[in-house]
Amino acid sequence: MALIATFAAGALTGGFLAGRASRDAVRRAEQPRQPSALTADQLQRQLHLKQEQTDKIKSLLTQMDNELNNLRSLDVRETDGIFSRAKDRMDPILAPDQRPRLQEILDEHRRRFEESPCVPQRPD
Repeated sequence: MALIATFAAGALTGGFLAGRASRDAVRRAEQPRQPSALTADQLQRQLHLKQEQTDKIKSLLTQMDNELNNLRSLDVRETDGIFSRAKDRMDPILAPDQRPRLQEILDEHRRRFEESPCVPQRPD
C-alpha cells in the first residue's frame, strides 16, 4: 500500500509540475517579444571597434532609438485616431443606451490589438 501511495503521489506531483510548466511555456510564447536594445558596447565587442568608432556609433544609436520611439508614439496616436473615427461613425447608427457599451467593446478591442504581436511583413 505504501509503495502504491508513493507512486500515486509522484504521479500527481509530476502531472502538476508538467502542467504548470506547459502553461508557462504557452504564456511566454503568446507574449510579444520586446526588441533588445542595441548598445555600443555590444557592437564594440562583436565588431572589435576602436574607441573612436564606438564614440561615433553611440550618438547614431541614440538617434536610432529616438526615431524608433517617435515611430512607436506615432503608431499609438494613429491607432487611437482609427478607433475614435470608427466610434464617431457608429454612434449615429446606435441608440443612446448602446453607445457606452460600444465604447467598452472598442476599448477592449484596442487593448487586445495593442497587446498582439503584430509584425508587418517587409517587402522583398
